[in-house]
Amino acid sequence: MRFNSALEKTQVMRKHTARAGFVLVRTVLCIGFAYTILYPLIMMISRAFMAAEDLYDNSVVWIPKTFTLDTIRAMLKSLNYGEGLWNSFWISLIVTVLQLVSCMMAGYGFARFKFPGRSLLFGGVIFSLLVPPQLIILPEYLNFRAFDIFGIFELITGNAINMLNSSLPIFILAATANGIKCGLYIYIFRQTFINMPVETEEAATVDGAGTIRTFVTIMVPGAMNAAITVALFSFVWQWNDLFFSEIYLKQQTLSMSYGGISLETATSINPNFANYNFYNTTIQAAFKGTAVLLILLPLILIFLVLQKYFVDSVENSGIVG
Repeated sequence: MRFNSALEKTQVMRKHTARAGFVLVRTVLCIGFAYTILYPLIMMISRAFMAAEDLYDNSVVWIPKTFTLDTIRAMLKSLNYGEGLWNSFWISLIVTVLQLVSCMMAGYGFARFKFPGRSLLFGGVIFSLLVPPQLIILPEYLNFRAFDIFGIFELITGNAINMLNSSLPIFILAATANGIKCGLYIYIFRQTFINMPVETEEAATVDGAGTIRTFVTIMVPGAMNAAITVALFSFVWQWNDLFFSEIYLKQQTLSMSYGGISLETATSINPNFANYNFYNTTIQAAFKGTAVLLILLPLILIFLVLQKYFVDSVENSGIVG
């Protein structure tokens, strides 16, 4: 590259230096943030394969001297992993499907139909995101303990229906768009439908399609990225839910089994664990960290498969920034 003057050469060098400095600072910050986020995960993975002597050895940091699967086997037994995995999967899957249908329909209604009180109702949807579940759990609990619809059940059977210790309360909340974070899902679908052109619906109406057919054949396929995002959110939040699950469910899920981790269960798998001090923070971190890894492993695999659709939908829904 030829320069017409020394001043021009100096300006170009300053520009390149500034750009290189920006790239360097950005790289250092990204590496620092990534390390901060991944450090706990790396430590949990490392401790999951360490023997007891490695956990007590301060010279062992990342790579275990004695590689063992005893901690993983103990946590699989303590979590009752097979049954807990199945219960978590089918309950989360049904809740995800119900919330997809109900929240998609609600989001389409807010995006396309004008009716009295629409703004007020949508404000209530957004406000529901700010209401802690502990505030409304008591009336919900009482309603499901004596569930009835306009007194019909009591009129027919003589008693209201007790839905506690079953999955029905969680399914009903999901089907009526009142489940975990349903306000967020309605917002995502509303933003997605608003960004879709109205002309396609008008063309379908001209061709004789009704509202339901237009929604099913045109709007739903166009909102698949948003649907995948909502499905991921719904599945993950239900999978990790402990508050509602402990109140309503009789089935033992993985998140509910996490609180039952004990040294006695681990000792039943490997007698060597009897020499452990479970109240030692290092041992507790190894046991509970391994349990967390086993609980999150299915979610990580699902996200790796669907991450492209998740990122695309978040950008299109307008919830970034």
